[in-house]
Amino acid sequence: MSNCLAWAKLLIPINSVVGVGIVVIFGVLCFSHKHFVHRMKLEKPPGPFPIWPILGSLPLLSKFPYFSLYNLSKKYGDVMELKLGTTNVVVISSPKLAKEVLQTHDLVFATRSENVIATMFSYGRKDVAWAPYGHDWRQMRKLCTLGLFTPKRLHASKKVRNEEISCMVHEIFEHCKVCFIIFICHCL
Repeated sequence: MSNCLAWAKLLIPINSVVGVGIVVIFGVLCFSHKHFVHRMKLEKPPGPFPIWPILGSLPLLSKFPYFSLYNLSKKYGDVMELKLGTTNVVVISSPKLAKEVLQTHDLVFATRSENVIATMFSYGRKDVAWAPYGHDWRQMRKLCTLGLFTPKRLHASKKVRNEEISCMVHEIFEHCKVCFIIFICHCL
């Protein structure tokens, strides 16, 4: 907070509405940032500090991640936070707490978190995979279950699905050939 006051003293000689506005906005931003950081520190569960900037805590996981998570849970407790890549993950190691999270408070955790990919490629999170849990999601799921994914409909669309899969595999193969050729030319 003292840094905010030092900056405010530098801006006080400005005798204009803009200067006073800047001082007020700067003070509010400093106070809200301090309050936000303090609040975030209080609400996070314990966990290892992310070692790598981009990988986070991924290097702590071995070939068998469940052994690594078990060892970490002995050190940090039944509820811990890991940073896997750029995603913060809360790991629950106790069966009792897992039951509480997955049964008792399931509505709190039913909705997927918002991210840029989901918004870009899912019609603004209005599809079955990314829509927030609620009445609309239940209606879409019922429509898919009873109308689109019945055995009769799946059997009727088998030929089209196989053709699309063949086209997709062919496209991937062609792109890989082009990338491989570019890579070889670049190395030479």
